[in-house]
Amino acid sequence: MLPPEPGRPADPRGGVRAWILLALAGIVVLASFAYIQSREGSQGGGASPTTTVATTTDPTTTDPVTSVVETTAPTTAQPTTTSTTPPTTTTTTTTEPKPKPVTVPNVVGGTYTEAKSALEQAGFTVTKVEQEDSSAAGTVLATDPAAGTEVKAKSTVTVTVSTGKQTTTDITVPNLVGLDVAQAKAALKELGWTGSFQQTEVTVTDAAQEGLITGQSPADGTAITPGSTVTIKIGKLKT
Repeated sequence: MLPPEPGRPADPRGGVRAWILLALAGIVVLASFAYIQSREGSQGGGASPTTTVATTTDPTTTDPVTSVVETTAPTTAQPTTTSTTPPTTTTTTTTEPKPKPVTVPNVVGGTYTEAKSALEQAGFTVTKVEQEDSSAAGTVLATDPAAGTEVKAKSTVTVTVSTGKQTTTDITVPNLVGLDVAQAKAALKELGWTGSFQQTEVTVTDAAQEGLITGQSPADGTAITPGSTVTIKIGKLKT
């Protein structure tokens, strides 16, 4: 643009055009800046300010006035990703130890009371069996399982216990002659006899002797055991 010739007044329209060009240039710069900021905001995920350029006319002048208003766009919440880790399960296997075998103690020769106590302390269950023996009553004769045997804990041990020797008192045979069989048996049983008769018949001439005992063995006065057999002779009348 050429300067005005000397002596000519300046064209007022040239000043207006200059202001318009400056305003347009400012608008372009601000718009470019706003565009760049909006691109960066969309890529970074955060909220970026938005610049709005508005052009107004000052009523006191013919030149346009450019106003810049900066606004902030609402922040968009970014989705939150939650990572869920499944719980860890631990399986524990417990193996119970096998019980150790237990040795049967030697209780033979002692009393049943002592044997029972010793066996129960060792963890055994005790059963009792009685047996006649020459040993004193209550003496342990044997165990099953035998002493020294290794068996499972809480096993049953059978203890054989002596009842002692059953002593018997001999009886003295009474005189049975002249008695019938029933009378003779009753007489012996009163003395504790538990045996039996062995009978034989003999011929008699006296009718009073028929059916009666005419002889016996062992003889009267002889000591016998309660279970002994007594032989008797029964009279039979001769015809």
